[in-house]
Amino acid sequence: MPADKGNKALSFRAIEVMKPSDSDKADNGVNRGLRVTCGKTGKKTFFYRYTSPVTNKLIQISLGVFPAVSLEQARIKLRELKLIRQQGRCPATEARAAAFELKQQIKNESAL
Repeated sequence: MPADKGNKALSFRAIEVMKPSDSDKADNGVNRGLRVTCGKTGKKTFFYRYTSPVTNKLIQISLGVFPAVSLEQARIKLRELKLIRQQGRCPATEARAAAFELKQQIKNESAL
């Protein structure tokens, strides 16, 4: 059986018509790991799902909310995160560290 298990590539229309009761949709091919979910309120969120090269655990990182983030923008962000992962680094861990650092900078600036 093919690696993509018969999944079709994500499309604007497929995301647009998703309902809260629908299961997550996944992209295939070079965009493998890109998923979109539809929450109870109808909010559709892109995320990257991968195995961390650091911890070997399944990780998900949000890429943004549709339609504010387009399918093409989500695919571009996915490629950036995959490059980080290919270097043996964990994108989610780095994103958390960057957010913490930014929070500390803001805290330090407001203390002045």
